Amino acid sequence: MKTLTPTELFISFSKIGMSGFGGVLPWARRTLVEQDKILTSEEFSSILGICQIVPGPNIVNLAVCIGSRFGGAKGAFAAVAGLTLGPICIVILLALLYTHYN
Repeated sequence: MKTLTPTELFISFSKIGMSGFGGVLPWARRTLVEQDKILTSEEFSSILGICQIVPGPNIVNLAVCIGSRFGGAKGAFAAVAGLTLGPICIVILLALLYTHYN
């Protein structure tokens, strides 16, 4: 099994979080399977199947599962942080611009 540091997980999931708008699962598959080669296609499908039956957003569940698989609790935190940090910063920036110029 490939080993990944929390930093590598953060970067991979940051690419996913910043690439997709709306449904990001196709971007997740492209990044994790084709570009970064973290998972095989079969592994991705298997993990996604589990994530779809757990309550919550599928992509966040996927980040937790993959992060914990490769880096335990630190990996899960890094993957979720990478997935959400960029979009949250953009929304905060847009809100600040809106309140400043309105």
